[in-house]
Amino acid sequence: VGAVEKGSEADKAGVKPGDVILGVNGQNIDHYGELTLLISNMHPGSEARLAIWRAGKQIEVNVKIAQVTDDQEKSGKAGGKGGAGAAGPVERLGLTVRPLTVDEKQQAETDGVLVVEGVSGPAQAAGVQPGDIILGVNGRAVRSTADLQAAAKTAGKSVALLIQRQDQQIFVPLRLN
Repeated sequence: VGAVEKGSEADKAGVKPGDVILGVNGQNIDHYGELTLLISNMHPGSEARLAIWRAGKQIEVNVKIAQVTDDQEKSGKAGGKGGAGAAGPVERLGLTVRPLTVDEKQQAETDGVLVVEGVSGPAQAAGVQPGDIILGVNGRAVRSTADLQAAAKTAGKSVALLIQRQDQQIFVPLRLN
């Protein structure tokens, strides 16, 4: 945990900067993206039991899952989700994404739901750009961060991203490590 927004559900539950989240509701977290995936699939108002490593020992805290507002999405803050954000990096692809806001979706006239915020590694080498909208991976529609995470996990040595860039749809092949 890099930061905890004051007054957020994570703050109220006692989550502190420097905590290492080991698991959610009994499921181990091995990579940053897994935390985002598990939390984003929970309903606002439900509770998550977090296993946390702090000061050399494991503790557990209950955190209420809060609805992320458009303002929090735009600023990257999702206080009710322990500061994890509404989406995260898909390390294998070299992408950092977030959900499109309703306004952005209307303005772009898209069916896509995820916009690229950052690129590195394979995505950067293939020419993916911040602002690109992810529409599909290997011929399958991407409707959530979970879809993108699953596609990255099961991909072989390459994937074909279908992206929307301005008013064009293009396929971008990524060679993976």
